[in-house]
Amino acid sequence: MMDVQKRIKEFAEVVSGLRKLLQNKMYIEIKTPVIRKTTSKPFPRVSVNGFDKYLRDSMELSLRYNLKYLDRIYEIGPCFRNEKNSANHLNEFTMLELYSKNETLNDLIDLSIEIINDLNISLPIKRISVAKKIAEDFNIDLEKNDDSILAAKLRKEYETDVPDYVVINKYIEENIEILSEGNIAILFDYPISTISGAKRKDNTIGIINRFEIFINSIEVFHGYEDECNLSLYKGRSEKVDLFNYEEKIIYNELETNSLPNVSVGLGIGVERLCMSKYNVSDIIEYHFSNNF
Repeated sequence: MMDVQKRIKEFAEVVSGLRKLLQNKMYIEIKTPVIRKTTSKPFPRVSVNGFDKYLRDSMELSLRYNLKYLDRIYEIGPCFRNEKNSANHLNEFTMLELYSKNETLNDLIDLSIEIINDLNISLPIKRISVAKKIAEDFNIDLEKNDDSILAAKLRKEYETDVPDYVVINKYIEENIEILSEGNIAILFDYPISTISGAKRKDNTIGIINRFEIFINSIEVFHGYEDECNLSLYKGRSEKVDLFNYEEKIIYNELETNSLPNVSVGLGIGVERLCMSKYNVSDIIEYHFSNNF
């Protein structure tokens, strides 16, 4: 039987350590709304029945908005997604998200590795270029091409008719993420359609400055540089039906130069981080008071 007291203390220890590390790096903890005004069609939020409101699925845009006031910020709190609970997923989970200005993707990767080392998660680290793996598998150079050619090939291979980002993410999940088994894998150089708000990598057409870190096959970290080019931000978001209420707020702030031209965001699944540190195989062990 699960030792609930032990798991509660483990969770508290991880959260306390994260706060201490970030505070030492001059990050300021803030709070943003859990209940939101809107949802989106591609990624519908959990509805608050009877109130025409929705529970947030992340803090990223609300945090990015606050870079107009502070250089380094973070939030630790609940997020909600319309997905079934499983060994690695909860429809209510704890997220740590941080945002900072005038930093790069490599700064985020270095910070992530520092967090991993601080928690004494001792597995070998390897770096995997998603774009390089795609070039090997399909002979498609994403430095010189966008990823629509890749998506078309994958749709034919999977015999499906879904948006580019859906079929490309399916390929990445089945062929690249699995390479993290037994190690810490830093995946980078993602195809451009996978995140509409991430900055396109300089001197490339089909790559964005985004990374994910998998610890023994579980995604724990996800970070990217923000796209601050107004036309690209709007155009790429509209293409996947994601230029909605919250994206428009960010767009308007960028348009008036109220937000910095260079910023980065990082998300960490706290329960998954606990699983990685304490070698726990089921995320539900960090979901307390389930009878409520």
